[in-house]
Amino acid sequence: MNCPVCNILQKNIRGLMCHIKIHKYNSKKLYDDYLKKVDEGFCLVCSKETKYINYTLGYSKFCSNKCSNIYNVTNYWNSDSNNVRKRRDDHREQFKKYQNTNGRPKGTKNKNPYPLTDKVLKRYIDNPPPSWRGKKHKEETKEKMSIIISTMIENGEIKQMGSYKGKFVPQNSKKYIGDVGNIVYRSLWERKFMIYCDTNENVLEYSSEEIIVNYFDPTTNKIRRYFPDFYIKVKEPDGSIKKYLIEIKPHKQTMPPPKPKRQTKGYIYEVYEYAKNQSKWEAAKEYCKDRGWTFRILTENELYGK
Repeated sequence: MNCPVCNILQKNIRGLMCHIKIHKYNSKKLYDDYLKKVDEGFCLVCSKETKYINYTLGYSKFCSNKCSNIYNVTNYWNSDSNNVRKRRDDHREQFKKYQNTNGRPKGTKNKNPYPLTDKVLKRYIDNPPPSWRGKKHKEETKEKMSIIISTMIENGEIKQMGSYKGKFVPQNSKKYIGDVGNIVYRSLWERKFMIYCDTNENVLEYSSEEIIVNYFDPTTNKIRRYFPDFYIKVKEPDGSIKKYLIEIKPHKQTMPPPKPKRQTKGYIYEVYEYAKNQSKWEAAKEYCKDRGWTFRILTENELYGK
């Protein structure tokens, strides 16, 4: 096996990999410069970039197992071998009798309903489906259900499990700055504040996650982007106009995490998040200071008057 750079004979591939370090090459760079083909390194199905394997095998032909299966199955069924042709014909014969019906039998991966035979009709008569099955709620019903659940969670009647996300539809869409059709709330607290901004006459305009603030992330030593929860323009009681950046956070996350007896993964994660949040909020304060705005953090204490 000769070195493609200096043409010196090497005993085996291992010796070649050690030798190319003299030329300041690694396996991938050497393959790219001397052996790689024009169309190599891209998936045969979706044309995405594939991984480099080694100097002998080069690049993978597929980006994932999904693309590999698609390619193999397609080539198999499109081949003209006797075995494939026979399976294809048997498959067509098996389902030919269902072509003029409402669908195939259950279990054939057909989205259409299977034929309404006597047994199926008897089952529907003996055990009919619920009256609500197949029907969708009206928008008024959805809104009532959402208000009822929100009220029960706020009153402590039921506990909120996980995050409560959804899209907010404003009544006064002219007050919102940004894409009105894509206002997303990520908690009930954010939804409550959106309703306040939408219905309060003193809030002249507002937006949600539309402003970008660059900050230094101390956990990764990189410059990242921070999207404050809200921007609002408010008419104060004295008639003056003020602008605010609002961040909504649980009161627990605004305080340093209590140090446990031993450092757990959960404690380390909380420390990192606290440090990251502090860096975000300092950058937001500087952003507001340059523009004459005010940055505020609202917790459940301010939202619910606790």
